[in-house]
Amino acid sequence: MREGKGNRVLRRCFFQYHGICSGAKAVSAMAARRRWIGIAVGVLVVVGGEAEGFCTTVVAKSMVIDRSGVADRISIAAVESPGAVSPRGGPGPADLVASADDTVADIRLRWPVLIGTGSGLAVILIGAMLFVRVTDPLRVSEQRFGRIVETTAEGVVIIDSLLIVTYANAALAAMLGRAAAEIVGQPVVQFIQPSDRPRFREVIRQQGPNGCLRRSLGLVHRDGRALDVLISLSPLVGRNNRFVGAFGLVTDISEQNRVQAELEMAASVFHNTVEGIFVCDIDGTILTVNTAFTTITGFSADEVVGKNPRILKSGFHDAVFYERMWLTLKTAGHWQGHIWNIRRSGEMFLERATITTIRDADGQPTRYVTIFDDITELHRKEQRLTHQVRHDTLTGLPNREQISEILTEILDDRGAMRSPPLALLFLDIDRFQTINDSLGHVIGDRLLVAVAKRISSCVRAGDVIGRLGGDEFVIIATQMQSGDAVSLLADRILATLSQPLFLGDNELRITASIGISLFPDDGTDVSTLMKNADVAMYQAKEQGRAIFRYFTADMNRRMLQRLKLETDLRKALERHEFDVFYQPKMNLATGSLSGMEALVRWFHPERGMISPVDFIPLAEETGLIVPLGEWVLRTACRQAQEWRRSGLPPLRLAVNLSARQLRSPGLAAMIAAVLSETGLDPTALELELTESAVMSDIDHGIEVLKALRAQGIRLSIDDFGTGYSSLSYLKRFPIDTLKIDRSFISDITNDGDAAMMVEGIIGLSRALRLSVVAEGVETLDQLAFLRGQNCTEMQGYLLSPPLPAAAFCELVLAHEPM
Repeated sequence: MREGKGNRVLRRCFFQYHGICSGAKAVSAMAARRRWIGIAVGVLVVVGGEAEGFCTTVVAKSMVIDRSGVADRISIAAVESPGAVSPRGGPGPADLVASADDTVADIRLRWPVLIGTGSGLAVILIGAMLFVRVTDPLRVSEQRFGRIVETTAEGVVIIDSLLIVTYANAALAAMLGRAAAEIVGQPVVQFIQPSDRPRFREVIRQQGPNGCLRRSLGLVHRDGRALDVLISLSPLVGRNNRFVGAFGLVTDISEQNRVQAELEMAASVFHNTVEGIFVCDIDGTILTVNTAFTTITGFSADEVVGKNPRILKSGFHDAVFYERMWLTLKTAGHWQGHIWNIRRSGEMFLERATITTIRDADGQPTRYVTIFDDITELHRKEQRLTHQVRHDTLTGLPNREQISEILTEILDDRGAMRSPPLALLFLDIDRFQTINDSLGHVIGDRLLVAVAKRISSCVRAGDVIGRLGGDEFVIIATQMQSGDAVSLLADRILATLSQPLFLGDNELRITASIGISLFPDDGTDVSTLMKNADVAMYQAKEQGRAIFRYFTADMNRRMLQRLKLETDLRKALERHEFDVFYQPKMNLATGSLSGMEALVRWFHPERGMISPVDFIPLAEETGLIVPLGEWVLRTACRQAQEWRRSGLPPLRLAVNLSARQLRSPGLAAMIAAVLSETGLDPTALELELTESAVMSDIDHGIEVLKALRAQGIRLSIDDFGTGYSSLSYLKRFPIDTLKIDRSFISDITNDGDAAMMVEGIIGLSRALRLSVVAEGVETLDQLAFLRGQNCTEMQGYLLSPPLPAAAFCELVLAHEPM
């Protein structure tokens, strides 16, 4: 293809004047001193033939001289004074803006020689003197930044490493109701809500020199108003990546938060209220329903949205009823009443409904909102109680028979669909018998009434509370939407019951254990649901009390095992399945044996040896600990006396006494009879009690201990440090010895806190003139530590494990001081 004439002219001009370009290098020294002189030669192509608003571009060799030397291929981006240059040529200045190698220059053309093409489409710049003023890029960036931040609607703040404001734009100043000069130079936390200041400092601390963080904070307006803002912080770093401050963008989100909070509250009320809600348009078409609507009616949102409420019509009411309802709604704007409707299952239910007309700004109706609740159970209960009322005379709650009837009716109403779900909660007051025995039945009855009221304050309308007898209560939760809702109810009941209770001069703090069974998962009939809830309640008691537990199949299996173990435990004494083992004690000063502790062991004919951890709590709960404890005491005293008669060293015998034994009538008389029967000197017997056993009924416990002490029997507090450890009560107890719990001894050589605790107990014992026994000693290091602290006695596997009587006798004969 042949080259066009215009192109040939451009090429020729370019090569003809190319040499002129190299001459520009001579002025580089001048440019080093004066940044505004340069020479450019090139070819300009002018797009557009008019003198207004056309653009020029250098397409041939060109240059501008700056301090760095020659910058090639300057691209002239725009003509600011287009009237000075035209396709017709001629002298005159032209202001251009050009850039090269990221350098921005203001270029002023002087004495241009232009050759036009005649058509106005192209001109050739043959030569020109340019006055070039090179602008510092940083200065340009700063100017651009300043224009941006001062015109943006977002607040802009810059703080230094000491959290002092070094810059604030007009938007931020307006946001705070202050002038920018009032903000700059002040600590930034001065403008932050006091409650958010630690959070802001933590954000700055976490940010460091890297990363950008977004946080919501509260600012303080000049007039004291709180402003919710969203701040985006970017770090400013200096040399060596050192944090020197931060740049922040601040957005006022107060209105957004307010609107959002209102929307969320409205949505929460709509979806979480226990009343059913549905909204219809002016034609009666359902637009939306809430969760309670689905729960009550059984219809999902997808099944009813877009349909008429007639889908719920039961046929119970005639046409006149509905005509009157709509007439009232249109004339008064609302209607209230009872309607028999039908669930998805076909079951009829009675609802108490309120229909309200929603109008627009012009007063025209746009929506109808219906709020209703299911009062079917209440209606049936009212009908039933009009001719049959069976309630607990003390609390006014339904009794066991009435609860069974109510639960039966509720389950029958749910029918084959087994929905909505139902929860049955069994509640038992922990250690109620102790309160009843120690404070009397009058206080016990008042306590039961108070418990009934507190439970009633926790449940919802439609739930049923009953008293089964004694200290057992039951709650039928008829509208539980999920397991979480049941758990929340149980937690609420436990928390309410744990609050202090004042009955006359008595301040009581009680706890309760709750077992839960669910319909239909854990049973579909009254008997099964109640049995399983009872099993779960006992499981809660076994696992520590003051908690709730759901029924599980495994729980039922364990309950059956527990019942079998209880049965076997009752027969074990008759079958002579128990034995007494003895663990020696050593005097740390002399290294000789000083005593022994009697420990019961159960050898089951099928299961072998059963750990005391498994059967002692069961014996305590069932009351079997009383006859079992008497048997252990008699057996151990008889054995100790036989050893003394046979010539063994006289070792002091220690026997454990449980809380249940301490509360049993005639304890002191029973022990005196055993000592008389076996012939053992009372001074050779030491009874060990836990802190909790004595503290369960302090006054009664002190009286019993004094009676035992009067016989010459020594008394010891076992497992000291794990119970109440109240010094004010400790000095009232007529005791001789403190036993340090093994949990402290095991860590004394590697745990400074445990060592300090043991040192403190030994020092306390010395101050109270008590002997102290360390149990659970297993290493020589522990032994050395205890000797260094002047501990009185020790026992543990380092000396010997518990042994049968024959083996213990051999140990005593063979013992050499340690």
